Amino acid sequence: MNFRFSFHQKAAYFALFLALFSSSCHKDDKEAKTFTFEKAYGWDCASGVDCQDVFELEMTKGSLSDFEAIQVSEGSVLQMALYAPGVALGGINLLTGTTKELGCIDQSDCDKNAKGQTAKQIQAPKDGVYFLAITRNYGSSCGSDGTYLLRITSNGEFNLKNQTGNDIATKASGFECIP
Repeated sequence: MNFRFSFHQKAAYFALFLALFSSSCHKDDKEAKTFTFEKAYGWDCASGVDCQDVFELEMTKGSLSDFEAIQVSEGSVLQMALYAPGVALGGINLLTGTTKELGCIDQSDCDKNAKGQTAKQIQAPKDGVYFLAITRNYGSSCGSDGTYLLRITSNGEFNLKNQTGNDIATKASGFECIP
């Protein structure tokens, strides 16, 4: 058998080959996106009160987020909590699985905590409005005021709607460190 093709037939077969090859081997890879929020905040707590700033944060199910309260002023010892939609402040904290706040920092020396507190790769269990609480531990801190930088990074879009609490008393039952 002798197969002879005209120039137009060869071009048509070549185009068909390219179309088939590119559709089976080419992936439509979307670039991974990262969304970030960063802003400085501070506390001025009443005497003897573990006070917190509370942020209303809208997130989508399955998104992975890092929560950081860093660059903490000397003298401040902090903790953090993330409450799922429908969970009241002081309820089950997504960062610990208990009613306690996450506190993996040196509680014995208030001047050694400038690195702050970080919770990495926390997955949102459902769509909705979450509450993020950044608490200043009065008993372990020096003095009653301090500052920190709040940074939130996520692979899913989120909306930091507003700050719903400023220097309010925490309702958590304490703190713990989850390695």
